[in-house]
This record gives sequence, C-alpha cells and structure tokens, in this order.
Amino acid sequence: MVSPALAGSIVWENLGLTSNTSYTSGSTASDGGVTMTTTWSTVTDGGTFTSGDFADFVTYNQGTTGNHSGLLLMSFYNSAKDQDDKITVEFNFDNAVTNLAFTLLDIDDHSLYDTDDFIEVYYHTGDNNWINLAFQTSYWTAGSEIARDNETFGDGWESDNNSRLTDTETTGNLAIDFNTASVQAIRIVYYVGNDQLSGPDVTSYVAISDLTYDDYVPANPLEVTSTADTGSAGTLRYAINYANANASSDDITFNISGTGPHVITAGSGMPVITDAGVTIDGTTQSGASCGDLWSGTAHTLMIEIDGPGSAYGIQTSAASTTIKGLSITDFQVGIVGDSSSSDMVVQCNYIGLSPDGTAAGNTGAGVAVQGSSALVGGLVAGQGNVISSNYLGVLSDNGATGIMLRGNFIGADPAGSSARANVVGINNYTGSSTWSDITNNLISGNTYQGILFDAGETITGSSGDFQIVGNYIGVDRTGTSALANGNDGISFNGGTVTGVTIGGITSSARNVISGNGSSAMWLNGASDIDIFGNYIGVNAAGTSAIGNASVGIAMSNSSSVTIGTGIEAGRNVIGGNGSRGIQVQGTFSNLTVAGNYIGTDSNGNTALSNGYNVSAEVRDAFSMDGGANGTTIAITDNVIGGYSAALIEFWGATANGVTIQGNHVGVGADGSTSIATGSSTEAAVYLGGGTMAWSNFSIGGTGAGEGNIIAYGGQDGIEVSTTGTGNSIAGNTIYSNGGDGIELLQGSDISMLQNAIYSNTGIGIDLGTDGVTANDAGDADTGVNDLLNFPVLNGLYGDGTTSLRYEFTLDAPANTEGYRIEFFKTSVVNGTGYGDAETYVGALETGAHAGGSVDYSGTFTTDIAVSPDDIITVTATSKTGASSYGATSELALNNTMIAPYDYSDSPQTGTSYGTARHDIYTGFYLGSGVTGELAAYDSADASADTDDGTTLPSFSQSAVGTIDITVNGTGGYLQAWIDWNGDGDFLDTVDGVLEVLAADVQDGGASDLDATVNGVIQIAFAVPPTATTSQTFGRFRWSTTSGLDSTSNASDGEVEDYAFIITGNALLTASRSVAIYDPTSAGLYAVPGNDIVVTISATNIGGGASDTDSIEFIDEVPSDVTFYNGTTSSFGGAVVGWTESSTGLSFTVSSDVAYSNSGTRPATFADCTYTPSAGYDANVRYVCFNPKGQMAAGDPDPTFSVQYRAQIN
Repeated sequence: MVSPALAGSIVWENLGLTSNTSYTSGSTASDGGVTMTTTWSTVTDGGTFTSGDFADFVTYNQGTTGNHSGLLLMSFYNSAKDQDDKITVEFNFDNAVTNLAFTLLDIDDHSLYDTDDFIEVYYHTGDNNWINLAFQTSYWTAGSEIARDNETFGDGWESDNNSRLTDTETTGNLAIDFNTASVQAIRIVYYVGNDQLSGPDVTSYVAISDLTYDDYVPANPLEVTSTADTGSAGTLRYAINYANANASSDDITFNISGTGPHVITAGSGMPVITDAGVTIDGTTQSGASCGDLWSGTAHTLMIEIDGPGSAYGIQTSAASTTIKGLSITDFQVGIVGDSSSSDMVVQCNYIGLSPDGTAAGNTGAGVAVQGSSALVGGLVAGQGNVISSNYLGVLSDNGATGIMLRGNFIGADPAGSSARANVVGINNYTGSSTWSDITNNLISGNTYQGILFDAGETITGSSGDFQIVGNYIGVDRTGTSALANGNDGISFNGGTVTGVTIGGITSSARNVISGNGSSAMWLNGASDIDIFGNYIGVNAAGTSAIGNASVGIAMSNSSSVTIGTGIEAGRNVIGGNGSRGIQVQGTFSNLTVAGNYIGTDSNGNTALSNGYNVSAEVRDAFSMDGGANGTTIAITDNVIGGYSAALIEFWGATANGVTIQGNHVGVGADGSTSIATGSSTEAAVYLGGGTMAWSNFSIGGTGAGEGNIIAYGGQDGIEVSTTGTGNSIAGNTIYSNGGDGIELLQGSDISMLQNAIYSNTGIGIDLGTDGVTANDAGDADTGVNDLLNFPVLNGLYGDGTTSLRYEFTLDAPANTEGYRIEFFKTSVVNGTGYGDAETYVGALETGAHAGGSVDYSGTFTTDIAVSPDDIITVTATSKTGASSYGATSELALNNTMIAPYDYSDSPQTGTSYGTARHDIYTGFYLGSGVTGELAAYDSADASADTDDGTTLPSFSQSAVGTIDITVNGTGGYLQAWIDWNGDGDFLDTVDGVLEVLAADVQDGGASDLDATVNGVIQIAFAVPPTATTSQTFGRFRWSTTSGLDSTSNASDGEVEDYAFIITGNALLTASRSVAIYDPTSAGLYAVPGNDIVVTISATNIGGGASDTDSIEFIDEVPSDVTFYNGTTSSFGGAVVGWTESSTGLSFTVSSDVAYSNSGTRPATFADCTYTPSAGYDANVRYVCFNPKGQMAAGDPDPTFSVQYRAQIN
C-alpha cells in the first residue's frame, strides 16, 4: 500500500467511482489509501430489503450541485420502506488522516411523504471504538448555504436524545470539520425515519459532498508508540509508509508505553521500504540493549514483530536500510533485501527467536539477501544477530553481491551454548551470488550443514576473494564443547564455488570447525580455494579433540585447492576426526597440502584420537582414493600422525605429478617424538590398491628440506605398487617402523636415492615381500625394479676425511649411462647383515657398464667424513640419462670400513728405522688379514697393531735357521730386514751378515726355500755371533712393488714390524767345595768316620742365557767318601739341598735329582737310573742334577748350587 493522498485531494476522484452509477449493498471501491463500503438493512421490524424495494441506493454524481462538488447520494427510492430502514456508507483510511471535512446536504424533506428522516455519523481514531458525532459538537461548523436562522448547530440541524441528527428546516446543510484530529474511519447511516416512504417517483435522500482530508502527521511521525497493526499514526506500518514518502533519511524509533517486550502482531508483511536511508531501530525502546554475544551477554530486545506464518517480515528495495534491535518471528522470511536493495545493514536482532530466546522460527529464511553489499551483523560488540530456528538461517539468492555476514550466532541460542536449529545455517537459494565474507560467526547447532552452497549454484568472492574467517562452526561459543551441525560444517556441494579463503594467517582469522555430524568441510566442484590456519576437529585451544564425525577436509572434482601455507602462519591443525584427516576423490588438479598438523594437537607432538568412526583399514590421515584421478598434487612440510592406517595413502587411484616432501610422518614437530599409533594396519606412506598408474611422483627429494621423516609406524615405512613411470623416493629418513623401510610391490623404474633407512623391523629396501633377494649371475631375473642386483663390497677404506677408497663388484645388465652407487653408513646393523642405511655418505657413478660382473675400485670424495670401523652398505641405481635415474637395488651386504693404510710400528724415538706405509687393498696382505691405520706408530716394543704374517724362531748368537712368512695375493714381492747389531737401522753388515734378510722374494720363487706357490715364503737366516743380546727389531714387507727399501710407501700390501731378543752364548763354570757336616758343633776335623757336605756350584759367566732346561750337573762322588741317602736337618729335612742367585732356574728334589752306580760317567741326566738305599750307600758313584728353566746371563753372574751329605772313608 502507498500513502494516502495529500492534502486537498477529493476521495471520489481516487476511488474509481463512475459518474451516475449506482452501488448496491455490499459494493466496495477503494484507492491506495481509503476503502468505501456500502450496506443496507432493516433495523426494527426484522424485515429485509428486497431487490424490488428499490433499484439504487448509493449513487455517485461527479458533477457539481450548487456550490458542492462530487455528490454521493444515499437514496430511498420508490417502494415503501419500513421505519428505520437504513443505508450505511463507511470510509476506512489505510492510515489515519487529519483535517477531514465533508458536508451533509440536508435530508430531502420537501416531500409530503418524508417527514422524519435522520442520520447518524460515527468515527474512530484507529482502535475500532466508534464515536457518535452527535456528541462531538466541536467538529460542527455553521453552514453558509442556508442562513435563515441562528440555531445551535447550523442551518436547521439538531440532535435528539437518540443521538440522531435531523434537519428541521425544509433545506439546510451540515458542515463537518475534524480539524487536526486524527481520524481512521467514518460511518454515515441514513434512516427512513418513522414515516413510510411509498408511492411511485417518491425519493428521500441525503448527500455527502466536498469530502477532503490531509495525511495525519503526528508530532513525531517516525516514532512507533503502538503495537497496533492498523497503519495509523504511531504504528510501525505508519512509520514505514511515512518514511517511504519522505525523501530524506529516516530513523524509525520506538516509544511504546508499558513494560516490554512489546509484540506487534502483523496480519501481513510490513510495507516494503522504498526510500533510501531508512533505519528501524528497536534499541530505542526503553529497556532494550545490544549485548556482546561472544562474551556471553545476550541482547535485551523489547520489540517483537510476529508474523502470520507467510509473507515477508521487513523487506527493503532501497539503499542503506538498517534494521536493528528487533525480534522477528513467524514470517515466511524475517528480513529481505530484495534485488533492488543495496547496503542493507541488519544488526542486534533475534531472527527466528522471541526476545526470551525461545524458538519462533520463520518458515523460510531468517535473512534473505538478493541485493548488493548487505551487512548482516558486524565486528563490533553488540552488532551480531542471533539467527536461529528458521528453515534457513541466512539466504543469498540469485544476483546478490558483496554479502558480509559478521559476528552472528546462527543455529544457536543467544548464549551460544545450546542449539536453536535452522535446518541449514547459511545457504544460497538459486543462481549466482557474490560474497565478501563470513567472519566471526558462531555457526552451530543447525540440523544439517552450517554453510551449504549446493548444486546448480555459482558462488564467487567480491574482487575474487570470498573470506570465511574467524568462525566457530560446530562448537559452542567457548570452543570447548561440541554444538554440532548435523551434517558438514562447510559444504560446497556440486555447484561452482571459486575464489574462497577459509581461515587466514593470523589467529583472529582462524576458523574452529569441529564437532560436526559429518565432515568439517566438503568441497565438491570448488576451485581456487585456500584453507589456512584453521582448527579442524580440535577445541579452540588446539589441545584436545572435538572430532567431526567423518572427514576433516573431504574433496571431490575440484581444482586449485591449497590447504596450509607451508609455514606456521597459516598452519591448519586437523585432528580428532572420526574418519580421515583429508580425503580426495573424483577428478582433481593442483592440490597443495602444506605445513599442517594432521592427527595431532596444535603443538604437533601429541597424537589425538582419530578414525574412531571407521574401520581400521581406512583410518588414514591423508587419502586419495575411490578411483580418484589427480594431477599436480603437493603434500609438503606437514606433521602427520595419530591414525592407525596409512598416514599418507593413495589407494586405487591414478595420478600424475605427486610431490610428497618435507613431512614428518609418524614423528612430531620436534623431529623425534612418536605420534604414530604403533599398531598401524598399513604402511605409513602407502601407494597401492589394485593397479595404480602413478607417474612422476616424488616421495622426498635431495634438496634442502625435501626429505620426509617417516617413523614409528606399525608396518612398512613406504609401500609402493604402481605401473607408472618417472617415480622416485629420495632424501627421506625412515626408521623404527614395524616392517620394511621401503617395500616395492609393483613397478620397474622406481629410483631410491639418498634415503636414510635404519632400525626398522624388516630390511631397509625390499623388492617384493621376500626379504633380501640374492643376486643372480648376469642379473637376468625379472620382477619389481627388475630385481636389480646390489653391489658386492670387497673393501672400503677411509681416514676420517671425505676421501673414500672402494673396491666392489657389480653384476648388472649393460647400460651405456652406467649406474649410480650410493654409500651409506650405520651404527645399527640389520639382523640380515644387509644394511642399515642410516646416514648417506655419498655416491659415485660407474660410467658405461659393459654388462655382467665388473670390478670397480678407486677413490671418491664423500659428502661427509668416513672413518675406520664405519659400517657401510650400498645400493645401485640404473641411470637413464645424464641426470635421470631408473630402478634401484636392495641394500648390499654390509662391509666394515678400515683405515686405508698399514703402517710400521717400530719405535721412532731414538732410532732411524723410519716409517713404512702400504695402501691397503683387498686380498693383498700378510698373515690372515691387515689392520688399517691412520698414522705411523712409535711403539717401544712394536706391538701397536696386529702382526700375524711371520712366525719368528728364538734367535741366539751364531744360530741359523728358517723363517716362514704367510702371504696373500699374487704377484707380490717380499722384503725383510733384521737389525742384528741393534743400532736403530737396517743398513749394516754384522760379522759379514747383512741386515737385509730378503729382497724381492716371490712365493715359489728362487729364494723361496720351499719352492712352492702355497702362500708361504720360507727364507733362511744366520745370526751373527756378535749380534746384540738387547731388544732389537725386524721388518717384513709384502706388496706388488719390487725393490722397496725399508721406508718407501707401497701402493698395496702390508708391513709388519717385530721386536725380539737374541740370546747370547752361555759360558758355565763349575766348582766343588767340602765342609765338615755337623749341624750343632764346630771345630771338627775331616777325619775318617766324620760326615762332610759336598757343594757343587755352576756359574754362567757368558753373555747369553742357557737354553731352556739345558743345565745338567753330573758329579762323580769322590772315591774316599760314601754318599748318604737320608734326611738331614742342614738341608731342611731333604736329601739334597740347593740355593740359587738370580738364575731363572727352578729345582725340585723329587724330579730333578737322580743317581748312577755306573763305573763310567753317564752321558745325560736321563742315563742316571740307580735308586740308592737308605743311609750310606757306597754304590752311588754319580749324583745327577737337572734344574728346569733357562739359566740367565747377567752381572753379577747367575750361580746355582746343590749340596749333598757324605761320610769320609
């Protein structure tokens, strides 16, 4: 409806009445602001009018009668009428009017048949309380048409006691003027009167003319003071209509008396706002205030507009409409900004809730936006709306642009703690819409999705960027408990959604999307989507799980989606969800997942409970599955754990261009803490499922930060099964997994370069599932990676620098590009002995490989220092171009690195022996092996390393003999030296004997005394008679170099130094002495019958010690004495006593003394076989002594003495 006509307008001209047309009972006519109705009836006798009574009773004459224009005749015509039969004409104004004026032309009583007609006039001001004009004389105005007398109420008019107005004259008019009073309706009733009207051509009538009015404008026309819905002044309808008619900006305020909240019960939707700059402000009502919803303070609203269940509540077609401080309930749509609207602002309202927060939803949308730049809510405290209990919370519709949705509670109660569900929180109804942002809203408790953009819809961002930031979706206001949306938190479900940023790089931009009944996000048909800095499945603090029942982020048929920025600012925390963390299906391109924590809390070192709503085999942190087909996918710099299936899985899918780099898989953000479940059912990184055609995937890389850490899984670290090409696994650290480090089930050219693989339960690299695959001759077998043979390490040498000398054999197919051999060292040896590959050392390339078994040796510069005792393993990788690679082998059998040199170890201090050095090569050495060394020794006794190639005899002066030297390797030469004179060099000739013992002696050669090639060289020696008897040294060298002196370096072989002592010649002297034997007395004489003690002494006055056990004394008993065989106190109760002085000998009477009764001297101790009788035995002719050990040489000279008892004959 539009406003009533302006002042001075004649109603008849707007009513659409036709001149000289009669209107029967029940007829209506109206313009935009007033409605006329006509009725007639009988009053007193119960009779009814019939059509035969008269033909016409209200007639409009557009012309002018006298001075009066536009007559509306109320006529009784022709037929007889009963007393008090009446005609009623009623005018109802849509809005109250003022200055209402009209004239009643006198009742036509010039007819003799019409003697007592009368009228009644009523009016009301908008409350339907009709007031009789007969008692409101202030509105009567003296007439000017007939001025024949001075009666009270005008020209012949008066009122009777029955409130009737009667013209007492034959003619006369009554002018009515309400002046400034407000009038909503008037009613004029014309009665026949007491006399009947009868006869043909007899009429009686009264005419209404000159009806004019002005719009009623109260003192404050924009102030709502009434809850009425009549449209009269003081009502909201009136205020909106007034504002529409006023070209300037208008603020509609409220000042309704009484205690609120006040309910305006609307019979229909409010008038459409058509004027720019209209504000409807319910906060102006006494007692109203806007609370800070996010702080837990609800709004206090005092105005509720309650609709009829249909129609729109408040609709604007204008610019800059503001609606605030209202409770809008029970309409079809609460607030509508239609397609002509712009810059609509909706703030501090309850839309779908009564002021007390109880549900009173609108059957369609709470807020519907079809225009441009609508702001629903705001970022300042108190501006947010509570939009709940509607079918749709906020609706965008075809053509809407620049929508801003900020700071609202959508689907929750005003406290943000319990649900007041919309069916869907935010939705686009049809067609295309452009959004600016959805910021800082609580979107929780809705029956289905929190945000839904559905099939057939196109959603874009203002200036290409639609921001969804700072919202809590699926949790309560505090972010500590679930307040679930029954389905997805955010759903882009099959339409076209482009240019959206969900979250941001600051904490204020973070969305918390947790606790929802399905996935946090479902992106189907989306493109150019950035998902940054959100907490998904965790509480607002990021410390504990509030899981979404299904997937964290689920995607299908989308492109150019970026999840995470790769740095802390923009990191998503995706943990605690009932199914996968991220799932990709359908056709996909340009997906980046970078820098997120998946399956953990916000510190990245604590796993959260994940996958609790799905079976064990699909509890994956990241999964691309279900026949997906993807291109250009990057999963980089994430921390991924907490799931019991794969942490990164590509299952039964096809893809091209997949990069998995820089991730911590099963390992926390600190790089060491386990965040794996330890009981996983699949490999940590799993590319498998049916026949997959993955091409150009890279798991890790050799650049800085490109490698993944993959640890603590319950199965393999990486498992791959693919028929694609151009795939690589490089630069990763793979340890402490429950299966193999890397297991390849399918594929023929997967390169594995520079991976650190160690401490896994299985082997480092498994081509197939059978553990270590033995090499085969010619490498003709087929299988995964063609079952490429691994190299066989023959010798490895390092000196603590980055120089590594190698010897290995590779039996592999011919390859003109050759093979890359990578070296690794480990501190932990795999139980099979093949690997581990704990630390990448470096690599060399063979150049063209002729095919078959080829030996390689040389030196290359490593990336890190290598040292003796490092445990080394290697892999082989076929080259496919100058810098491209194909299949990689399993790890080789370990080899322990030794120092690259063997050094002499004779003393350097005080000598001139000098240092001899040999480069060590496999298969060329002395004895059973060679010990590598990094520097020459200065060993006083030449015992610094292990020497086992030479067996030295006991040397003694003037001795001759042979020495056996065990040698390994063919084509070698033996050199040997002994420092006979002990002067610290090998340059002399002593007693005509050279100190060069051997020169260029070959095994089986002319100087090899056994003349047999048997690995033993035998050489002769002769000890000079004057050779030193102090410690001296010998040197033995074996190499392929002829003509070596004692100090030149050799390119192979071994040197052994020995320390020894040359025994000098022993020179013994003997003597016998006799003393009187009497233990108790002295001064006895040697006379027959007395006993004596015979002492025999041996002294070594020579320069050398005796041979071992070589001392024998055989003493002839003098003919004038008899041997006594018995115990004597002088000898400590023994038969024979002995003394010694530093001799080195030991002596036992029972075994080292014997006797002979022979008439000739026994030749040896063994010839002394006589057993003497007890006491004096004259048969004993010889007493034989044989002490054990070696009689030493020295100064003073060692002496050994024995004693026995005899009697003088």
